[in-house]
Amino acid sequence: MLEDDENEYDNYYPQPKPPSTPSSPSTSSSPSSLLRLQRSLNLPREAASATALERANVTPQITIHTHTITPRYPEIPPPSHEPYTLRARIYTPRSHGYTPTHLPVYLYFHGGGFFNGSLDSEDAMCARLVSSLSARGRPIILVSADYRKTPQVRYPDPFEDAWEVFEWMERRMAWWNGDPNRVVVGGEDAGAGLAAWVAFFARTNVAGRRELDTRGGRLVRVVGVVLCNPWMPFLDRVVEEARGRGQGESPGHFERKKEREREMFTHDFYRALLDIHHVEPGHHALGPWTALGAMPPTYVLTFAESCLRLRQLMFAIMLMREGVDVHLNVLADSPHEIPDQELLPSSRPWGDELLEALLWCLRPME
Repeated sequence: MLEDDENEYDNYYPQPKPPSTPSSPSTSSSPSSLLRLQRSLNLPREAASATALERANVTPQITIHTHTITPRYPEIPPPSHEPYTLRARIYTPRSHGYTPTHLPVYLYFHGGGFFNGSLDSEDAMCARLVSSLSARGRPIILVSADYRKTPQVRYPDPFEDAWEVFEWMERRMAWWNGDPNRVVVGGEDAGAGLAAWVAFFARTNVAGRRELDTRGGRLVRVVGVVLCNPWMPFLDRVVEEARGRGQGESPGHFERKKEREREMFTHDFYRALLDIHHVEPGHHALGPWTALGAMPPTYVLTFAESCLRLRQLMFAIMLMREGVDVHLNVLADSPHEIPDQELLPSSRPWGDELLEALLWCLRPME
């Protein structure tokens, strides 16, 4: 059982945390204050990642290149706004640089509630993953994707950005000697929600992707999905309706009650900024109404103490009912918001589980 240390969050995770009552931060805050909060959340994650990357000393074993992506069909921005670009960072095993060997590709979307997170905050995790798999004789190419965040944008813009990066990767995969028949898509938290939709859309929008094939490109085959602590925004209402009928979990189920209350407040804040109900869900929404049988084999990793656990288990069950091959791994002893950066003593690093997940997704291709 976890020891409930009230000071742990302050001592080891130096970022602004939500107050006990929903007074601040607020979605009604000024854009400048929200951007300051966003940056204050990113800074400790990026600093921790840089420290972990230096400590791991894996950079001599891999090559890292950052690319700028200009959307092919950008929105028409207001006159006061500049056209936007996206970024992706490619991690390749150095010993497998540009050789005839075609390597599997893992497209990864970081988490952060659609509000924070960056390429820099994921550097250590991505580099260590590529290095560890290469050391096991299972090298991969990892593409870490960035996307626009709230409050600058809202739903469905991050999903459109995720698809833009997927299509960009599809057009350029041959340049990195990536294997178009062995592509895994994954992510953490909000990024896992993006990954699930990208994988689903890639498998169901074949007709819409024929243009690439006629230009001599190769349509990639998504063979697996890795969902770490996924947030599926359109399952929130489903869970709330279930609780209204007396089903589901109560807050008392969780051992770390104060952390769960903090997580739920933060989640509600992120959800309000995403504002998914200002437009029709459209084809970006995954839920009970979706023909999920088109999903590839899916590895779901969740934490027993996560405030989103019920949503994650529900999504796994929905996939199983549709006949999708699902591997569900529930980890104890970690709150939702702590990734593999060991920021809290109580956090349980899940780097080994991520390795297992990728190997599981690629196993059918052996």
